[in-house]
Amino acid sequence: MHTEECLQLHFDLLSGRALLAYGDKEYVLPGIYRTKETAQSAAQKFAWEELGWKRRAPEIRGASEVPVWLR
Repeated sequence: MHTEECLQLHFDLLSGRALLAYGDKEYVLPGIYRTKETAQSAAQKFAWEELGWKRRAPEIRGASEVPVWLR
């Protein structure tokens, strides 16, 4: 996987907000998340639906398989 394809999730425990970094872009995920695991799940779904991982990576069968690195 190339560096520009790396999905990194930055989760703030105090506020419950999540930021998804993808290449040179950053996306603030909508919603407040209680745990980093729920934020990670939301990030995977966002990448799958909004960032086009559904079409880009045919070997990935669903949002839960999208590789998101927790930072």
